[in-house]
Amino acid sequence: MLLSRALSIASEELNEARTQIDHAFRMWELGYISDMELQRALGDILWSIDSLPCRLSGLNPSEEDIYLIKNDILRLHAETIGALSEVIDILDGRLATIAANLENIGWL
Repeated sequence: MLLSRALSIASEELNEARTQIDHAFRMWELGYISDMELQRALGDILWSIDSLPCRLSGLNPSEEDIYLIKNDILRLHAETIGALSEVIDILDGRLATIAANLENIGWL
C-alpha cells in the first residue's frame, strides 16, 4: 500500500510538472508571458521536481521505488533543461536580430 502511494504521488507530481512545462511554453509562444516569466516558471517547476524525493521520504519507499522515481525525475529534469536551452537559443536569435538592426541604422 505504501509503495503504491509513493509511486502514485510521484507519478501525479511528474505528470503535473510536464503539464506545467507545456502550459508555460504555450503561454510564452502566444506572448502572454515574458521571457523572464517563462524562466521563473521553469525554475519553479525544477524546484518542485527536485523537492519530490524529500516530500516522499516520509512514506519510506523501497530502494527500487526510489530508483524508479529518481529516473523519472532525471528524465523530466532533462526535458526541462532542454526546454530552457530552446528558450536561450530563441533569445540569442532575437538579440542577434536586434544587434543587426541597430548596426543597420548606425547605432552600433
